[in-house]
Amino acid sequence: MIKALVTDFFKSPHPGVHKKQLYQQFLEMHHDVTISYSYFCEVAKTVTSKRTIRTGAADCNIKKLSAILIERSILKINYKNTFSIDEKPFIPKKFNLKSMYVPKNYKGGIYKPIFHSCNLPPLYIIVMINRYGIISYATSYEPFNTLTFNCFLMNNIELFGRNSERKYFLFDNATFHKLMDETKDLAATKNISFTYTSPNSCFLDPIEEVFSIINEIFIKKYYAKILNEKKIAPLNKETMKQMICESIEEASRNFTIFYHRACL
Repeated sequence: MIKALVTDFFKSPHPGVHKKQLYQQFLEMHHDVTISYSYFCEVAKTVTSKRTIRTGAADCNIKKLSAILIERSILKINYKNTFSIDEKPFIPKKFNLKSMYVPKNYKGGIYKPIFHSCNLPPLYIIVMINRYGIISYATSYEPFNTLTFNCFLMNNIELFGRNSERKYFLFDNATFHKLMDETKDLAATKNISFTYTSPNSCFLDPIEEVFSIINEIFIKKYYAKILNEKKIAPLNKETMKQMICESIEEASRNFTIFYHRACL
C-alpha cells in the first residue's frame, strides 16, 4: 500500500529539488502514513528518472495545444503581427568547443583559451524579434527584473505609431514578466496587446532558435580570431560584449538563416 502511494505521488513531474523536500511533501499529503526516507528514495528510484528540462515543441503541453491554436486563430495572432521577446545570459564558460574544422595543411595549434575567460561575469541580453529579424536588443551585466523588462517593452512600444494595426508582444511566463500599469496604458494607445507562450513550452515562439544562432555566430567569430592571430586571444568584459553585439547584428542581417531556422 505504501509503495502504491509513493508511486502515485510520482505520477506527475516534480521539480529537480532534493528528494528530502519531496519526502516532506509526501508526508504532508499523507499524515497517517509512516515511511522511512530511505524506503521513499528506494521506491522513487524505481519509478522515476531525472530528466533535463528542455524548451521547445518536445515539451509542449499537448493537451492544451489544440485550444491554444484555436484561440490564436480566432484572435488572428500570427507572425505577421507578433513580436517575440526574451532574455538570455551569455556565460563564457559555456562557449568552449570540443573540436574544430581546419584546412588539411594547417599546422598551427588549436587553442581553447575560453578557459582563461571563465571568471568573466555573464552578459545578459534581451531581444525583440519579428519574422524579418531582430528589431531591438539591450545588454546588461545584471539580470533583468520587472522594472528593466518593462522599460525595454516601453522603449519598443514607442517605435510604433498610434492607431496602427493590432500587434502582439509574445513572451514566456517568467516571474518577472509582469506588466506595469504604465506599460499597459502606453501599449493601449498603440493598439498593442500582450500574449504569453503556453505552459512548459516555447511553441510558436522561435526566439530560442535566435539565441542559438547568435551563440553559433559568436563562437565562429571568436575561434576565427584565434586562428587568424595563431595565439591565445583572451576575452575581457568589453571585448566579449562587443563580439556578442556584433553577433546579434550579424544574425539579424542574415535574413535567410534567420527566417528559415526561426520562423518556418
